[in-house]
Amino acid sequence: MCALPFLATHPLTCITYLRRKWHSNIVIVAMSAHTTMRFSTAHTRLDDNDWNPDRDTWWALSQLDRLAPAAVEEFTYDFLRIQHAQLPVGAREVFARVRNMPRLRELNVATNDLGMFLSLFYGGWLVTLGTGAMRWHLPVLRILAKGHGVGYAPEVRDVFYAVDSRTQEALVIDKVEIYCDVDPAAFGRTMDTLRAMGPSVVYRPMPTVTAEATTAAAVQPPAPPGFVTCVDPVAHPAWAGAHWDGTVIW
Repeated sequence: MCALPFLATHPLTCITYLRRKWHSNIVIVAMSAHTTMRFSTAHTRLDDNDWNPDRDTWWALSQLDRLAPAAVEEFTYDFLRIQHAQLPVGAREVFARVRNMPRLRELNVATNDLGMFLSLFYGGWLVTLGTGAMRWHLPVLRILAKGHGVGYAPEVRDVFYAVDSRTQEALVIDKVEIYCDVDPAAFGRTMDTLRAMGPSVVYRPMPTVTAEATTAAAVQPPAPPGFVTCVDPVAHPAWAGAHWDGTVIW
């Protein structure tokens, strides 16, 4: 039996969108006080005949739309790899949905490029800001700046230095927490610009418990009695490769 009908009485408070590479499968972890669900697209290879990154993206977006995120307070996006100022497939669409979560208090983003992420975020490339857009108040933005894989370091580009004055009115962030092992002096201009925008800024080294370990625990929680796996043909009737795992705790 699907857990989705119970969301009306067990609203979700935390959602994680996990796609480590642009061609990886997508995992969505949704949690509330009584429910933990894990949605995932099928694992595919780049050389598979039916491989299509957009198919995974649009399927995942349809799941986000069905999850009724009106009560979501925390959203995590892992991983936002930025290459040549280009965003991963589906990133704008995901952030557009995050932008419309009325009770969101914490946004967590893992990325390889701190300076470029802030430029794109405050510049309105990830979410619509400025003329015609409603004011967005975000209490906490938490950024984990790291390499896009084992053996890779985060990009060091001190490129966040100019923000349209309209953005300061359209986007209000109370606190920005940055976790990065790079010396903050390498982002001097970026930090100056960020502080000038008004939020309190905290810059710390990467935590001992890595984001990978934390995410892995969330994506693959211990399976208590009643853990079920089923195919969900409603969200994507043309593709049986998608499935979700749900745990309903009463």
